[in-house]
Amino acid sequence: MKLYSNSALLEKYSRDRSIYQIKPKYVCFPKNESDLIEIVRFAKQNKVPIIPRGGGTGLSGSAIGKGIVIDFSKYFTKIYKIGKITRVQSGILLKELRPKLEKAGYMLPSVPLHGYCAIGGNVNTRSIGHRTLKYGTMDKQVKSVRGILADGRILDTSSEKKIPNVIKENILKLRNKIKKEKALIEYLKSRPLVAGGYNLLSLINNKKTNDIITHLIVGSVGTLLLLTEVSLKLPKYKEFDDVYLIHFKDLDCFQKTLNNLIKNKVTSVEYAEKENLELWAREFRHPEAKYTMIVAFENHKDIKKIVIGALETKNIIGKKRKKLWKSRAGALPMSEKKAKEIGFDVPSGIDDTSIKPEDFSKVRLEVERYSKKSGIPISAFGHVAVGSIHLKPLIDMKNHPEKLDKVGKDIFKILRKYKGTLVGEHNSGLCRSRYLPMESKKMYLYMKKVKNIFDPENILNPRVMFNLEPITNNLGV
Repeated sequence: MKLYSNSALLEKYSRDRSIYQIKPKYVCFPKNESDLIEIVRFAKQNKVPIIPRGGGTGLSGSAIGKGIVIDFSKYFTKIYKIGKITRVQSGILLKELRPKLEKAGYMLPSVPLHGYCAIGGNVNTRSIGHRTLKYGTMDKQVKSVRGILADGRILDTSSEKKIPNVIKENILKLRNKIKKEKALIEYLKSRPLVAGGYNLLSLINNKKTNDIITHLIVGSVGTLLLLTEVSLKLPKYKEFDDVYLIHFKDLDCFQKTLNNLIKNKVTSVEYAEKENLELWAREFRHPEAKYTMIVAFENHKDIKKIVIGALETKNIIGKKRKKLWKSRAGALPMSEKKAKEIGFDVPSGIDDTSIKPEDFSKVRLEVERYSKKSGIPISAFGHVAVGSIHLKPLIDMKNHPEKLDKVGKDIFKILRKYKGTLVGEHNSGLCRSRYLPMESKKMYLYMKKVKNIFDPENILNPRVMFNLEPITNNLGV
């Protein structure tokens, strides 16, 4: 298995979509599991970390590091089966997989609207999408996983027989131990839907060892397994019957409408603010709007009595729907471009806010007050129906990176009043892993126990889930 170390390639793989830059020691492009086993053995012998990488679109800094970066997107792209049960290799990009699924009448409801991330990355982050309110996170769609463990053995959770005995025994011991932690279990159940870190509730909610392990792997950000293959249980593709664009001036009216929509089984509610709306196609803007939602129903719904105090409610039909979703999908790159034009950045760091949707208006109001007091503009957009809000501070990262550190700590304090966190949709990484122990030391301790079962030598993505360095280290701006 060839390991590349030429400067141009190392430079390319020193970045992902995060604010960080770390030059790896090697880059490699394995073609099969045998290649991966060889890489793992080399890494163990030479005490070099392994950093798995899919599409490289992550915002947390979880696909870069000083060790061996493994690019799965070049060769691990096979599709074995398409249908209700879909089985694919981990490196296939959404832009390749999604059309084939839709042609067969199925869909991935909990992935980003863009197509440049790999399915392995979606599994490893426990991704969400604009239909997550109805269909759950990616965790709900994963049936089983397969990959290479940190000791070079193959793990396949499609059957208990395919799981190494030592892993099985240690997981059962940990399950028996955590079951006695009543206060911790209650806390874990109270976390927002998209809160990140290892899914410790898998130890409680699943009876079979292979199911427990499957749902620990989902959302593990490449720290427990080199994921090679995933089996998915997917819903039938369904077009939206209704798509509405609703503009608000008043935050309280926005919140009441959101609550009503969730009660009325809305499929999707996406959110944008004035700063984002100004970058959308002109036909989707409103001169007085401060808060805007895109509302979608898979089954027709009369929303006249649901919407409260809106400036305008538009029924979006035909080709305009695709144009509207494209505007929403472009929220981040358009914000980044606008910030660059005036010499600023909108860095990742507080963009993974995870709260209960019913607390949105209270949290947003506190963030607005903080923004005015600190003098740092903070815009927002996201999947508001599931409490995933992307807060984007406007900061000059070249000259004042310390502002991001302070903003992160201050916003985290606000979120904790509402049992929220800053490790959410994009899961843990260089810019947010420090918030896990700040949220719950006992939860963090059990996450470390999980890591120790799968990777006691800390070879797989070691600086992603348990990194407590300042979030301003290794900046690439």
